[in-house]
Amino acid sequence: MNQTSGETVDIVVVYPDLLRAPGDAGNAEVLARRLEWRGFRPRLRLVGHDQPLPDNARLYLVGGAEGPAQVAAVQLLAADGRLARAALAGAVVFATGGGYQLLGRSFPAPDGTRIDGLGLLDVETVPGTDPARGDVVGRLHLLAGNRIAAEQKGADRSPADETHPPEPELDADQAASDPQIVTGYEDHSGVTHLGPEADPLAMISVGYGNCGDGTEGAVTGSVIGTNLQGPVLARNPGLADRILGLALDRSLRSLVRTDVDELRRRRILAAMRTTH
Repeated sequence: MNQTSGETVDIVVVYPDLLRAPGDAGNAEVLARRLEWRGFRPRLRLVGHDQPLPDNARLYLVGGAEGPAQVAAVQLLAADGRLARAALAGAVVFATGGGYQLLGRSFPAPDGTRIDGLGLLDVETVPGTDPARGDVVGRLHLLAGNRIAAEQKGADRSPADETHPPEPELDADQAASDPQIVTGYEDHSGVTHLGPEADPLAMISVGYGNCGDGTEGAVTGSVIGTNLQGPVLARNPGLADRILGLALDRSLRSLVRTDVDELRRRRILAAMRTTH
């Protein structure tokens, strides 16, 4: 549905009482502020685990968690069914950290037990041997314009590591001024493998990403997941605007925010310096 400036835009924050990794609340605030700057009226709807999710919003945010909270969240979401219905109807779902894992086909419980995910992303997370921690820098791969590029691909697909070579090493100054460059902080012990119906959100030159193959995050249809924290949308206004454009089904006018741009430049330069 097309929306025009001045209209109310609902942003549903899913189970913030369970899925609340540090920085997750900032992603909702970033999206709301960037809508306000363009004349929209954002409405944040924080829906607790004991409440039914609305299934008519255009944008859902799923935060991170691990252990019992992550397992409880996926069980409740599966029983509720509304998030899956909304995604199948074309709503945008953006998930970070443990939320990324639970939207996949499966993820490990703390004891290693395989837990069924929601299956909205064609990814599977298995236990890793060493935690991945540190800054990540790469280039957005699949959010071209306001459409997920995966929709434009044919049915015959090759594995991600064959069709998407790793992002070449980036120049720090050039990266800081490129809206397609994505940066964030990863802190996870899971190893995520993409299936044939998922494509990487980004190709990275700094960091571990999904499984050390140069990919980070995943996209299946209008469902987007990433390991990146930060909050990731505060560090990547270009990604935030692509998500909003996809949810609103329209191109958004550019914003000039020197304060936001300067924060982004500093974080990218700091991340790039740690690798040299």
